[in-house]
Amino acid sequence: MPLCSMLHILGPPCLSTNVRRHTHIGVPIKIMNADPTLTEHLRKLEESMTKPEIRRSPEELARLLADDFREFGGSGRVFDKGQIIDALQNQPPIQLWLDEFQVKSLAPDVALVTYRGNCRFPDSDKVSRSLRSSIWRNRDVGGRWCFTKGPHPIPPN
Repeated sequence: MPLCSMLHILGPPCLSTNVRRHTHIGVPIKIMNADPTLTEHLRKLEESMTKPEIRRSPEELARLLADDFREFGGSGRVFDKGQIIDALQNQPPIQLWLDEFQVKSLAPDVALVTYRGNCRFPDSDKVSRSLRSSIWRNRDVGGRWCFTKGPHPIPPN
């Protein structure tokens, strides 16, 4: 099943442990928490994307991002793999980190990752927070990032 069809059927992420949901055609689906080993592996992959040496390396980004990668920006603009690699080459140095990291298995080789992304620019104490989600497919050794949605800014407390 194509990824976009799967996204349409599954709808928004589910946050409970094991949930049986029905699609618009009445077919039951099951979304489950991922194995802790997979969760740790995907956390390491996502965290690698916060490191400046990875973000500025076209080779590392090409390895991590699937050829059909898409990112939906907060503005609604859609970026492909090449556009993301090009944009990150000129990004100013920033401090990035993840909180509230969760992984849900959508299919045997597909996982949904959700977390809060945090960003601090140099010479600033202000932290920008956003809700992020990405889908990882295990087509090659280590997995590839094929889709991300974000950021959704979180209002300050």
